[in-house]
Amino acid sequence: MKKIIFLLSAVAMLGLSAQVEAREPSSAYTTMQADSDTATYTYDPLEPFNRSVFWFNKYVDMLLIKPVAQGYKWAVPYPVRTGVHNFLGNLAAPVSFLNEILQGDFAGADIVIRRFVMNTLFGMGGFIDAAEMHGVGPIAREDFGQTLGAWGVGPGPYLVLPIIGPSNLRDVTGRVVDIFTDPLNLWAMDQNHDWIPISRAILSGIDTRASLLGPYDDIMKNSVDPYSSFRSIYSQNRSFAVGDRVYTEGGAMDDYTMTESAN
Repeated sequence: MKKIIFLLSAVAMLGLSAQVEAREPSSAYTTMQADSDTATYTYDPLEPFNRSVFWFNKYVDMLLIKPVAQGYKWAVPYPVRTGVHNFLGNLAAPVSFLNEILQGDFAGADIVIRRFVMNTLFGMGGFIDAAEMHGVGPIAREDFGQTLGAWGVGPGPYLVLPIIGPSNLRDVTGRVVDIFTDPLNLWAMDQNHDWIPISRAILSGIDTRASLLGPYDDIMKNSVDPYSSFRSIYSQNRSFAVGDRVYTEGGAMDDYTMTESAN
């Protein structure tokens, strides 16, 4: 039972923390949505199911997740929130390092490990970005979903998961691998410290949702079809991430989020 709790809490962290493939329609439920700028497509054969889950997630967010995130943003000063954000990013560094190696990006792996060592030793465990202060700039987080993409694996069907939100078959597979290659998760599992992944999942979710209060609400209010908008954002972001063209920590809206969260 404890292992099941661990897995569920770790999986929850995936969404509380983007693979495109053009195909011919295979059924009445297949949606091929083109983006005019990138000429990419999202394969969405499960759209009716995905839309139902999307609206379920919306009401869970409205009743629970968003109020908690708003309270966190109101009560916690911006510098502290930034520190928490940095700390969570530092915890993810070992997984990024492994995936950089698997992708053959040894220069990227070098930056990741240098940042991790410097921030852990001199940045209060990553709360302060000591590496950036010493000229070691940020680098894109890497996950096994991106690694699979770099190896030529297609994204597969688009999926919207309860609570977790947008994903696809390749990302679900990749993120499960990330969970069980994360040193902290492995140690917590071995020691039966279930509170560690649970606490990490909750904190990661609050941090992510607080940073997305502006962009998320803008899309929900202003988009004619929010489901299609989020599908497009997710798919474009993950497509770029596989090509190492964007920093993907918070999604395609990263450039907006931390600036907005300071307000």
